[in-house]
Amino acid sequence: MYNYDKDFINVSQKMFFSEEERQELYPIIDEILNHERWEDMRIYKHHLETRAVHSLEVCCIAWRKAVRNPKCDASSVAIGALLHDFFFYDWQKEKSDLDQHDIKLKVYSPKLHGFVHPLIAYDNASKFFPHLMNKTIKDIIIKHMWPLTVNPPRYKESWLVTFADKSCSLNVLKSPRELPLYIGIKISNRN
Repeated sequence: MYNYDKDFINVSQKMFFSEEERQELYPIIDEILNHERWEDMRIYKHHLETRAVHSLEVCCIAWRKAVRNPKCDASSVAIGALLHDFFFYDWQKEKSDLDQHDIKLKVYSPKLHGFVHPLIAYDNASKFFPHLMNKTIKDIIIKHMWPLTVNPPRYKESWLVTFADKSCSLNVLKSPRELPLYIGIKISNRN
């Protein structure tokens, strides 16, 4: 029996995971969930929950689809989904508090967040979990914001995570006017 992460328990219950599913998925993502930097993911809001909960929801949805397809690398799906938003700053602040763990951008603006955060997330993922990275996970993280990323996802695993992320994000969308905010584009109000 595992000592499950509290957010993992809540998300897996919300998604009606069986104990067998929990026991199959948790060993794949346990190292990430118990890493000191994962705690930072619990600080920042993402849509209506924390970034940690959002990432776990994307992970559970995409992984569940992947295990049903024998040609899918379900472990890469789980890891890539969990790390797709692995950045440690509040992107909605004009003067973002990018810290020493994020790649340094010459210019940062919340208006660019949807375009740049996949690169920041991948930089962090490869810095803290280099032994977990592979070409599929890299593609998942870097291209999860397609169509904002010019190049579409290359692998079926990347498509699963991209669609799971969109599904989770759209579930909290109340109005089409909120779409730019939810995809990471901040538009100034003009009066």
